[in-house]
Amino acid sequence: MEDLAARAVVPGRGAAKSNAKKAWRFIGEMEEIAATYAAAGLPDAFHQGAAEVYRRMAIYKEGPMPSFAEVLGALTSRRLRLTALLQLFERSRPVLLEQA
Repeated sequence: MEDLAARAVVPGRGAAKSNAKKAWRFIGEMEEIAATYAAAGLPDAFHQGAAEVYRRMAIYKEGPMPSFAEVLGALTSRRLRLTALLQLFERSRPVLLEQA
């Protein structure tokens, strides 16, 4: 996994790594937004999902910056890590080629 993640061209790779250490700060905010949406009768799944993403990254609050592979490991379900990375790459490839 580390080797594949190191070679993959994935938009947002640097942001994922650098934001990992401060992600814990946004859990409560995302939960509050979700609750506000739900109270207004709006879908709250997006912000609930964001809170879960930040919750999974909270393990990096202390210590050195994680590698991209470590962030992927924390974010993805245990059964779909490689599949998700490959799907992201396949979806991003046309956009990356257009930008080149």
